[in-house]
Amino acid sequence: MTLEELKALELENLGQWPTPVKLAAAAMLALGILGLGSYLLLAEDLALLSAERQRESLLRQEFRDKYQFSAHLDRHRQRLVETQVALKQRLGMLPKEDEMPGLLDDITYLATRTDLRIEGIGWLPEQPGELYVALPLKMELIGDYAQFGEFAASLAALPRIVSLQELSMSAQQQGLSIELVARTYRLAPAAGEGQQ
Repeated sequence: MTLEELKALELENLGQWPTPVKLAAAAMLALGILGLGSYLLLAEDLALLSAERQRESLLRQEFRDKYQFSAHLDRHRQRLVETQVALKQRLGMLPKEDEMPGLLDDITYLATRTDLRIEGIGWLPEQPGELYVALPLKMELIGDYAQFGEFAASLAALPRIVSLQELSMSAQQQGLSIELVARTYRLAPAAGEGQQ
């Protein structure tokens, strides 16, 4: 059959087509129906398969991560113990409520030992946080840069945690006027129960 004869075939005269053309058309129709049917039937399963492959990949990575962690479990336990010891040491550096007058004495002693003149000193209201309570101490001092540097170094050497904040300096006739807030912290009562 030639190309011209194929072009001359009409759908209305389907029964008069030659047998090989009918078989080819039926085969193409059957393949189309099978293809469409399998796509419609399997599309959901193919999407599920793709999702499960991604999940498998994630689970494999999670397994690798957990395997690596468990392979070094002793090291992780050692680090945990070291961290707990360090935390206990740091918590020991926080003054307890009954140690606040002694800390104030230590700070005033350091200021006078470094020849700073104390113009004013006093506790500001406590600033409670979730785990700790900040205890700000406002100080007004007169001295020079070297004296203040020595005071700051001595303050850092205290066995308690004290930070210098809100620092302002201005030149005065009698020396350098220094205003600052020294903050120390103590464990909040609710947080202290969980640490013991």
